[in-house]
Amino acid sequence: MCVSSVGAVTLSISIGDYDTIVTKNSQFTVPVTITASQTQGTTTVSVTITPKSGLSCTSCTTTLTFTSDGSKTTSFVLKAEETGSYDAPFTVTATASGASATPQVGSNPIVVTEPPAVYNLILYNTSAPYKNQTDGKYYVPLVLQFVTGDVALENVTITLDLSGAASANAIVSSGKVSYHFSYLPPHSPVKVSWVARIDHFSVYGISGEIVANNYYTTVSHSQSGPEEVAAAIIAAAGGGGGGAIEVITKAFQELTIDLFEKILKSKNLLYKTYIQIPKQAFATFLALSDKIYKYPYFSELQGIIKKQPQKIEGDVYQITADQVIEAYAWAPKLIIARGDLEVDSYSALAFAKANGIPILLTKPEELPGVTKEALEKLSPREIIIIGGEKAVSKQVEEELKKLAKERVTRIWGETRIETSVELAKQIRDPKYSVIADWNSDEKAAYIAYLYKAPLIYVKGEEVPKAV
Repeated sequence: MCVSSVGAVTLSISIGDYDTIVTKNSQFTVPVTITASQTQGTTTVSVTITPKSGLSCTSCTTTLTFTSDGSKTTSFVLKAEETGSYDAPFTVTATASGASATPQVGSNPIVVTEPPAVYNLILYNTSAPYKNQTDGKYYVPLVLQFVTGDVALENVTITLDLSGAASANAIVSSGKVSYHFSYLPPHSPVKVSWVARIDHFSVYGISGEIVANNYYTTVSHSQSGPEEVAAAIIAAAGGGGGGAIEVITKAFQELTIDLFEKILKSKNLLYKTYIQIPKQAFATFLALSDKIYKYPYFSELQGIIKKQPQKIEGDVYQITADQVIEAYAWAPKLIIARGDLEVDSYSALAFAKANGIPILLTKPEELPGVTKEALEKLSPREIIIIGGEKAVSKQVEEELKKLAKERVTRIWGETRIETSVELAKQIRDPKYSVIADWNSDEKAAYIAYLYKAPLIYVKGEEVPKAV
């Protein structure tokens, strides 16, 4: 951190941690802290980041206002346009009337790589599942196939994970559980096969897993069993950190009540306290469940849970604020999502749970008084807005800046779909991902909570490019 003073006001720049290995066309955030001293009256500081050629920024300049001595943090989002290694990847400057800080250069080099990719990825049945008359079991022939992209894959492991079908005593009957490839050259077709044995078809879940070179991609497949429609949880994934990404398909149309009861039973949730609340408050309660021991109730839980649900009535902003204050005396970080629609708070749930961050709600154009009071009591250092300015307006953001001790950040996309994708990117190496329709329901939020999984939206049968 360097300091420069011209006149009465003194400014200094400090650059926070940022990603040093990124893939082409991805974005990364650079946090910047400005410290002002010897201020007189109101001082407006213009902060600019100048990236090297091959990196870019859409908003390269921002302003910070100081009415007294102190520090304020902002952040810039840079995009990796071209592959290569970038020493001193950017320069940050800060100026005010009569003062300027010594420019600071990013001290850590950034390496931009081409992401490995696979194409035509599919997991499917080579023939219909059949029942063996000798042992009475069902056998499911499966193939996972793909073509490598423009970049070779190294140290590749392809695995069939049957843990989602544990209730059906699923095992690999034929084929290796894991196939290993030390090297797959570009544009190579790959096909592996298994036969899975399953006790019954009322419920099953299968996932394929590809682990290689820090890359993730998914494919989903639905399976009709001979007895009833199975709730298939089938996917393929790749990533150096490992962990299959399981996909619950078709907005849970095939998630039977039988399966949902089994899931709740496996998580010891049948005898918990359930509360009838507006669906917009679901994410807040689920994010707090480990602290308040209350779980949101919806109609499809009738006949599954073992205790009569209680009811909390009132304004959704009041309900959520009360619960967060009950759970936290102080919260270093807080999430703010729109309260008129539940979709953004649902997709923020995995991020909130993974980081222990409570969720408060706001109106898109106005910060409710009860939410503001909760923020004043909780005194967060950082407030994280979910969604774009249509979801949470710039006016509300300005109010939140007065309530955050250090900074306000925003995770967002052009639509709720892109916002859910950006939130999913915040989860490092998720074991599961939940795919649901963008007009999602409470089941989607519950499954995301139960499996600590990012919730990613699609539009009906359409899978948007961002997803």
